[in-house]
Amino acid sequence: MPGRRLLAAAVAVLLALTGCGSPRADGRATGPGGEAELRYGAAPAPGDGVTLQPDVVIVGQGGRSVRSVSADGLIWRLDAAARNTDRLARGVVMFVTGRGVGRVLDLAEEGSDLLVTIGPVDITEVVRDGSFASRGLTLDDPVVYPAGEPSWAQETRRSSLLNSLTGVPVGVMGLLIRHGVRFTVGISAFLFTAGVYFELTTSYGSTLGSALGAAYAQCRGVGIGVRARFGVGYRILEPVVQVINKFLSLLTPSRGPRIPPVAAAAGPSWSSDVYRNEEVIPDVAVCGHAPR
Repeated sequence: MPGRRLLAAAVAVLLALTGCGSPRADGRATGPGGEAELRYGAAPAPGDGVTLQPDVVIVGQGGRSVRSVSADGLIWRLDAAARNTDRLARGVVMFVTGRGVGRVLDLAEEGSDLLVTIGPVDITEVVRDGSFASRGLTLDDPVVYPAGEPSWAQETRRSSLLNSLTGVPVGVMGLLIRHGVRFTVGISAFLFTAGVYFELTTSYGSTLGSALGAAYAQCRGVGIGVRARFGVGYRILEPVVQVINKFLSLLTPSRGPRIPPVAAAAGPSWSSDVYRNEEVIPDVAVCGHAPR
């Protein structure tokens, strides 16, 4: 992103303005903080030629104040005793290393550690005034920073739908709810539709067995299913089909076969289960399957 690149360039300028010592000839970091700087970034060292925004807080001793960073780079675990950590608050800009720059979104203490969640910032949110320059960079000995493993939300079931099936029924109780949506690409003339269609149907069912049979097994079950159908054909509203077939039944050809009734829908189709799951307790043959 352009904002990130500009911010990285600004951080490089800040480090170049004053410097924290003479680097080795091969360009590698030296000193006790060398490994931390390679892992978390170099500490900021603003000079007289750079003016930061008033809400920017420079924290600690750079990478040596960092305990760990989340894979997405948004949660920084800092030493709670590091310099200026007491000035961090929601809304200010934390500047701990060249890669640890962002607006504070959340703070949490865990023992002697401080967990800081940051969000992205633009270069103008960090630097108020400064002189910027660029120079060439050789890639003979690059330093690699791993991007971390990707993460995504996992499906988590907090409680089973079986917990909602309560009561003392005398007979077997059941409920089946089905909802469908159909998309058609073709022609439509009021009560008549023809063309290519895609249909998605979601079904939810639950059943609760009779309490009279509880001595043996009171069955409880829930099921859910999603089914997709694809096809080509036509469809006519059922009341209209009934009127048409009533009229056709009055026609008796003098020769030839009798005119067959018109179907409400016709055409080839293919269907497949997108998702299907059920839970029945107790798991015995007499309880069968939940309605879907």
